[in-house]
Amino acid sequence: ALVFSLQQEREYTASASLIFRDSGPSARPLVSQDPEREAATNVRLLQGDLVERRVARALGGSIGGKVSVVAEGDSNVITVKATASDAERAARIANTYAEEYTQFRRETARRELREQQRETRGELAALDNIPSGTADELAIQRERFALRRRLAQLAVATPGAEAIRRVGLARPPSSAASPTPLRNTLLGALVGLILGLVLAGARDRLDRRIRDPQELESVFERPIIGRIPKSRALAKRRPGAKALPRAEAEAFHSLRANLRYFGADGRPRSVLVTSAEPKEGKTTIAWNLACAASSPD
Repeated sequence: ALVFSLQQEREYTASASLIFRDSGPSARPLVSQDPEREAATNVRLLQGDLVERRVARALGGSIGGKVSVVAEGDSNVITVKATASDAERAARIANTYAEEYTQFRRETARRELREQQRETRGELAALDNIPSGTADELAIQRERFALRRRLAQLAVATPGAEAIRRVGLARPPSSAASPTPLRNTLLGALVGLILGLVLAGARDRLDRRIRDPQELESVFERPIIGRIPKSRALAKRRPGAKALPRAEAEAFHSLRANLRYFGADGRPRSVLVTSAEPKEGKTTIAWNLACAASSPD
């Protein structure tokens, strides 16, 4: 994990934040007033191809990084995160996205306002063309007054001026967001430890070798009648050599006594000493057992 992290290209992440508001009572809102729906709409617009093309054009033809848009919970704040191989580039991408989207929303609001003015003038002209003396003329006058008032409000409206505002300017990060060698190394060590424990447990369960004397009694259903310790004195002793040290000699005398006890007639006439592989001590056992049997009780 450490080697892999050190080989990766460094990437820097910068963030710019935008806050969205209703564009005012004089203009129809561009999105729903439901905070969740409004945030989702703004995220989709920020991630759309139109804004991406505007940003690419402002940056000289290509973005040169990765961009993600995140809505901050149920609030009207949206964060634009830009990732690039250069810290300055990452900050520039995030700020350009915020600026271009701000301009896009304001241009859209202005078009919406002009459309509302055109529709209101059309409705007012239609009412003005109604000849006087028409039935329900009082209601027509009231509607005409409401439309003129609406036109006056739209004339002084400032579409998009407060609908969107940047609340966080992206700055070049001082450290890379990725890779993270320390975190990756710790995660690699943790995963390696878990895998090691799993493999060790699997190996232990699949290992059929006998490693404990108690397992011999369980596997063969026979008692252990003697235990001969590992000893340099036994390893160096040859037939005809001097007597064994006290501890080793006692082990063979105990083995001889147990053989007599477990024998059918109390004193076996012959004993077979065998093993699974060569050089496991058969000769040493047989010779020293014979010496113990020939010694006086």
